[in-house]
Amino acid sequence: MEELYTAYYEELRNYFSKQAYGYANAEDIVQETFVKAIEHEETLGRLDDKKRRAWLYRTAKNLLIDRIRHKKREPQWEAKVSGEDISDIEVDMMLGLLSDRDKSIFILRHYEGYRATEIADIFQMTPANVRARLSLARKLLKMELER
Repeated sequence: MEELYTAYYEELRNYFSKQAYGYANAEDIVQETFVKAIEHEETLGRLDDKKRRAWLYRTAKNLLIDRIRHKKREPQWEAKVSGEDISDIEVDMMLGLLSDRDKSIFILRHYEGYRATEIADIFQMTPANVRARLSLARKLLKMELER
């Protein structure tokens, strides 16, 4: 496990620093990834180096997606409710119409400012596919809004 950590810690941290908004968040994700690796040490021991590396990247990506989802679900503590808050509630309700993956893609693009290429890396799809999913999501939300 020590070899794995030495070989891939910096590589993973550097890669995920863009997606996780900096080194501190990337370090948290990478550390969680290695905790999971320790939990699955027996399985990883049977894999070759290429497959272990892929396992680490996939696990880190999944942890990042989970963090994004959980962050969006965290309650927003406000002392009072304004008209702007009500529209935020309506937007959250409308986003509930999307699949979890499309909702995550939509949030990453429109709320978090990710580019289609960055989102494509996270979800292991092409940027064209990301743009198509965003277009369909916007059409669905627009139709719902016009109701």
